[in-house]
Amino acid sequence: MQKINYQLLFVLFFSFQNQLLAVEKTEIKNSNSLWFSDFINWKMNKKWSLYMDIGLRGNKWTKEWSQQLVRAGAFYQITNTASTGVGVAYFNHFNKNSIKTEYRTWQQFMHSQNTGRVKINNRIRTEQRFIQKNPADKFSVVSSFVSRIRYQLALQVPLNKKRIENQTVYASVSDEIMFNFGKEIVYNNFDQNRIAIGIGYKQNELLNVLVSYTKIIIQKNRPDSFENTNVFVLSFFHNFKNN
Repeated sequence: MQKINYQLLFVLFFSFQNQLLAVEKTEIKNSNSLWFSDFINWKMNKKWSLYMDIGLRGNKWTKEWSQQLVRAGAFYQITNTASTGVGVAYFNHFNKNSIKTEYRTWQQFMHSQNTGRVKINNRIRTEQRFIQKNPADKFSVVSSFVSRIRYQLALQVPLNKKRIENQTVYASVSDEIMFNFGKEIVYNNFDQNRIAIGIGYKQNELLNVLVSYTKIIIQKNRPDSFENTNVFVLSFFHNFKNN
């Protein structure tokens, strides 16, 4: 029954994306992108771990770079299946003639479980975003403030073994929906939805590679304006631990 419910959730997420784009008089900008991501987790002991991810994102595939990011944090393992964490992030948003900087703080709760062969992750993350208002002025410290909440449902299924362990090929499906809050938000309380499917290979704890396709629907700062982005993502995952 639980498995059917998760399948239904993904159907609802996908239908929601299509409904957004099907509204009459909706202005839709289509784009293509290529993302590179590297995720590092360092387990300090049974309860605490350090985290960092680095990303580079292209626009028009890789003809133009759109974003670079560094995100870091610390996690605390509450139980075998639940963890919480806090961190900071730094983004550069590239435009044709300028670079807009963004600083974030974030908080996260994640629950992980195995149902048969399927690994299920539920993640809730809140973010406080400080986005530079005047990118033309490199020394400007004036920024807009936006709060955002994100919920991600992710499923992984091993294809050549009973569970995901060393030397496992696996399929990955996920969806993440985001909402904005704050005084400066007028139309786009709904921020974006990312639905993804991919295939990965876990060689060992030090090397895990995932190649995926992500469809992103972003609402712009008008109620009838959206961006539909097709993204191919190459991700690397590394897990270290103290002896």
